[in-house]
Amino acid sequence: MFHKAKLDEYAGAFPHDTTGHVPTETDSWRQMKFDHADQDPNEPGISPEEKERRLAYLDNEWWPSVLKSVHEEKSRLEQEHGESFMHHWHNLVNQAPPAPHGFQAEPWTEKDE
Repeated sequence: MFHKAKLDEYAGAFPHDTTGHVPTETDSWRQMKFDHADQDPNEPGISPEEKERRLAYLDNEWWPSVLKSVHEEKSRLEQEHGESFMHHWHNLVNQAPPAPHGFQAEPWTEKDE
């Protein structure tokens, strides 16, 4: 995922979560902050069966449609702008995360002995 602001004037054309992040094929809706309104699986007071139904809907219907919308808009912009847009897209999708993963421990040095 990446922030829609990095798409400049095309930012509004892509689906995004409440923090402005646009999903890519490797993302999961569970990692993002979408407003699911009447399909919120974490709504207080719903039955386990209703939670299961909502999760199934989000996993099998809603999320694939969001990814399809992203793909369709990306394809449209690729046709419209060609290689320059795809180069920009590739850089956004393959950008390193802002902070390294892991425990962020300092590397070992000989002076540590």
